[in-house]
Amino acid sequence: MRIRHVLPLAAIVAFSGILQAGDSVGLKFGSERGELYPEETAGAVPQIRWNSLSNPTGSVTELTDSAGKKIPVTLEWSSGNTWGKFIGDESVDERLLKTYLDGGSGGKPATVKLKGIPYKSFDLYIYFSGKPKVPSRSTYKVNDINHTICVAPSETGLKQATELDGEKPSEEASGTYLIINGLAGDIDLTTVNHGWNGDKSGDFRSPLAAIQIVDTSDK
Repeated sequence: MRIRHVLPLAAIVAFSGILQAGDSVGLKFGSERGELYPEETAGAVPQIRWNSLSNPTGSVTELTDSAGKKIPVTLEWSSGNTWGKFIGDESVDERLLKTYLDGGSGGKPATVKLKGIPYKSFDLYIYFSGKPKVPSRSTYKVNDINHTICVAPSETGLKQATELDGEKPSEEASGTYLIINGLAGDIDLTTVNHGWNGDKSGDFRSPLAAIQIVDTSDK
């Protein structure tokens, strides 16, 4: 039986200066393989009320922010497959990473499109994980700009990946999330498939476990 790693909602709000009304929106993909409960706190910017999104393809016209407010954001996502599952008493952050849109499965990228984000400016957090036997590359194109990183296993927990600039994949640069700062407007995210050629290539599909939009309008 899996233990739910939660705190009472009142305690979360009282002791966290991060969880303020309307400051972030979290999207968890692959939730049919394992979901986060609304009261569970997860993410590099800790928040509750992650939106649970199931199936390889879908769309919604309303999301819930970390304060429980409904916001009219249009979201569409698509991929060839979802992957992963919860198998025991993983931490909440590990479960955030463990199920994902399998970008590159069947040669099909994962795509996420968001319109109507209410923040004047925001930081975008992209979460991913995999089990490569050697350090491997994944690329996430956000609004026509490529961001290439090395994916670490979910057991690593939350670790910021270092973007690669022509370097070979390395364990030191690997991580489970990427931050893209200073965005505004809509988001058009597409994974780039490097192929699946075994350990020798150092290439990997581009898993997409979750994204988080963090309001920076007042910063």
